[in-house]
Amino acid sequence: MKRRRRRPSIKAIRGRLKSVSTSPKRRWGGRVIKIGLTFALISLLAARLFFYELVQARGEAMAPALFTGDVLLLERGGGVALGDVILIEHQGRSALRRILAGPGVQLGSLNGGLTRDGVPLHLSEAQAHSDEASGPRRPQRRRLECIDAQRCHEILGDYIGGGHSWQLEIPDIEVPPGHLFAFCDNRRACPLDEFSGVIPLEWITGRIEGVVWRRGTEESEDEGLGLWPISSQPREPGPTGR
Repeated sequence: MKRRRRRPSIKAIRGRLKSVSTSPKRRWGGRVIKIGLTFALISLLAARLFFYELVQARGEAMAPALFTGDVLLLERGGGVALGDVILIEHQGRSALRRILAGPGVQLGSLNGGLTRDGVPLHLSEAQAHSDEASGPRRPQRRRLECIDAQRCHEILGDYIGGGHSWQLEIPDIEVPPGHLFAFCDNRRACPLDEFSGVIPLEWITGRIEGVVWRRGTEESEDEGLGLWPISSQPREPGPTGR
């Protein structure tokens, strides 16, 4: 007579399931995954801290966006784009400038303003600007300059009420491969040195992410810690700059 196989009880099945789900091998695998994720998160945070550092602005060449004493957040090793404010370093010297053109673009000047491929950049109506925090100075003409419809920034031009008028003049030049055209926002106070104009890409140390600490000015009472962006802003309605 054939003997029937006995069915396992519910209790026995549960015991088997429990022994499988709590096996040492499975628990150790879960720990490895958790440790790996934790290590990856710590590495990511460390990398971000390593690629960011604080720098301090000197001089008024990048006014009205930046002034002497402003503490800036610098991103090292990242990519740069048109309109970015960058830190340039060469032979132990450094400067802050704004990217206005990339390789292949023809730069020039017309009636005191910049041109790209023969087309003048859009400029808003001039307004008076003065910075009492830097001491008594003659006011300058402040305008909004637009590289295109999405990239605009404020610039400072000639002094108001000066006896001798001044306007920007640069020779026509095409930006060669491996280079960028960078210039000051304060056109009247921009030193015409190796940092102003066509620069090689290898001189670029990083991009300014924003202002961490901004000193007070007559137009802003914001003093203390924060992160003020200095990226380009959309322009007011008007004719296109390119």
